[in-house]
Amino acid sequence: MDSSLNTMRDTNLSTWFATSNEAEQIFELQKKNLEKNLSLTEKQSQWFLSLDNSFEEIEDLINDHLVIVARDWGKIVWYRTIIPLEKAPRIDFEKPLLDASTNMEYLWRPLKDYKYCIMGQSCVDINYRGRKVSEILKDLFIEKFWWKFDFWICEISENNTRSMNVHISKLGFKIIGNYDRNGTNRVVSLLPLKENMELMDTIGR
Repeated sequence: MDSSLNTMRDTNLSTWFATSNEAEQIFELQKKNLEKNLSLTEKQSQWFLSLDNSFEEIEDLINDHLVIVARDWGKIVWYRTIIPLEKAPRIDFEKPLLDASTNMEYLWRPLKDYKYCIMGQSCVDINYRGRKVSEILKDLFIEKFWWKFDFWICEISENNTRSMNVHISKLGFKIIGNYDRNGTNRVVSLLPLKENMELMDTIGR
């Protein structure tokens, strides 16, 4: 199936890479869901974002085709960013994860022995949650990058229980460790790409 023409089941949503003229929409969607901009009640009932990308960082990722989006008649309702390791040191938020991951292993091998990228940020408009947007966009990412990376790594605040549930229980990320970031426990997990691509081919897409 050609994902460039992929229309999500039972919706008007289409998925593909973000374009430069969509940077402002992505930046605004991020701002609405940042932890610092939500009330305690909102953070307890919904997931939230810890990483606060600058507008320039978002533009840079879009220009390198590293932002996947879902659109509803032109409106961005979901996005996910991909951070290759060579870009990560230039993003201050990712540096602690890079340092912590040097001591982590997967299948008894250190992470440095693999080719992988970082899941920078994932955000769904509150009105589109519960519609399996994340699952379908995960499949698009796997289709486009399974040949380039062994896996996709991410970190989530232990307090972000909704996001933890989505990534571990629904998307199939595997926990490989944790570390402390400013007094908050950050759980580190990964998604094996080739393994998931083979599964998708087996069951059909």
